[in-house]
Amino acid sequence: MQLSAALAAQVDRVRRLDPDQLATIEHAASLVPGIVAELDLAGFVSPLVEDDKPRFLLRFSSPADSVLKIYGDAPRGEGPLLTEWRRSGIPTPRLIHGELGGCSWLLLEYVRMAPVTPDLRLTDQLASWGAVMHRRSPAVAATLRPLAATMLPRWQLAAHRLRSLGHRVPAHWAELAEQAYTAGDAVPLHGDLAAANLGLTSDGVVLFDASALAGPREFDAARWCARLARHGPDPERALRRMAALEPEFDLGIGVDLLAVESVLEAGSLATAADPRPDVMAQLLTLANRILP
Repeated sequence: MQLSAALAAQVDRVRRLDPDQLATIEHAASLVPGIVAELDLAGFVSPLVEDDKPRFLLRFSSPADSVLKIYGDAPRGEGPLLTEWRRSGIPTPRLIHGELGGCSWLLLEYVRMAPVTPDLRLTDQLASWGAVMHRRSPAVAATLRPLAATMLPRWQLAAHRLRSLGHRVPAHWAELAEQAYTAGDAVPLHGDLAAANLGLTSDGVVLFDASALAGPREFDAARWCARLARHGPDPERALRRMAALEPEFDLGIGVDLLAVESVLEAGSLATAADPRPDVMAQLLTLANRILP
């Protein structure tokens, strides 16, 4: 596939599936040739993913096997945050990053990875990184998006979806979600801890694709543990393990966030190819037990 065809295909997917983001992806497409030239990239291989998100993930073979990631909206903090984490010993891909035309780009090394197993052993490893991941850094603070502004619209959409299916999600929970997302001190967050954003290499687990948010440190654990439910481990047990391993972790804030994220995860499952009604029921039972 030629680069121009790959760009056109991604723009077309966004046009069909998320038309509100059409201007964003078209702006990103207009920047690709200039960024490719600036970085002296050649040997386009293929898109790394094909979805409806307003960004490009493009693999090139020269001057090295690498992935170019371009967002079409306001500059984001993924590049600065992953760079900071790598310098501090968290295993992330090598990368360079920059901005052009009001957007941000990353050029990451292409890393061959196997899927991880989302279990309690991996949970403990993520928790052991928490103190470093959530360390305040003036170098990245200004690039991070507020957690509540990012997550609340998604949470409200999930709640609406669940209500339409007959599940109990009281209206006042939206206020509790906002309170949870703004609790405590704001620190750097990955913001999207999931098995899909981790990979296994010969050197161990690698972390990537950070949403780069700012909010309570407990959020990353809550998001990860809510998602663990579909893989078997009990979310509350996993959260308590993570709380015990990360200094300054407030278990009360963590439990509230776990309840809130359980609603979001249940709403996500409602539209998944494999909806897992048993897991949805488990998550909503947890939320109803914790949230008043």
